[in-house]
Amino acid sequence: MDSSSNDLGLLLISHYLQERGFHETARTLERESRVIFNLDYFASQIREGLFDTAEEYLSAFTKASDNWMSARVIYLVKQLKLIEALYETYAQSIVEREFTQFETINPRITDEAIKLVEMRNPRSHPMLQNFHRQSMRMRVAEEVKGIIRTNPIFRGKLEYPTFQVTLQRLINMADITNGPNGRVISLFNNRYNSIGRN
Repeated sequence: MDSSSNDLGLLLISHYLQERGFHETARTLERESRVIFNLDYFASQIREGLFDTAEEYLSAFTKASDNWMSARVIYLVKQLKLIEALYETYAQSIVEREFTQFETINPRITDEAIKLVEMRNPRSHPMLQNFHRQSMRMRVAEEVKGIIRTNPIFRGKLEYPTFQVTLQRLINMADITNGPNGRVISLFNNRYNSIGRN
């Protein structure tokens, strides 16, 4: 089978899993196959403050060095994570672990993060004077959604194709192929049907 047939099969399975409520399994398939990016899921992780989960999901599809849009999305998530960490006293470790990837792209980013962490009163920083956790998360979630929609890395990966998707349709598609998978599924269906009638 060619890659487009494999991609179609993966899309059908992913959509089926999503419809049936197997959300974790669907996210795992999306990360591993990279055929579809669930933008709503990604944004919801940001809104809920699950930054590590959001970053892990995003990292399956892109990295900061891919293009400026990918770098911007990654930066915005890490920046929000850092800002929230300033209030929880673990910001220094975030800068040390997670901001080094920006040194080759734009060294100012890492420098600004270090300065922010080293401030005696981070709330005096203009960006943090009117900090409201939930509204900041909402703003960042909407901004990254807009950037991802225009990022060529995600072209064709943000929506399922328009077709009636069911697991039965996937089985029917395999039945009509002349390849070995079609024969195996036909034999499986025949055997399954004969067992069901006994």
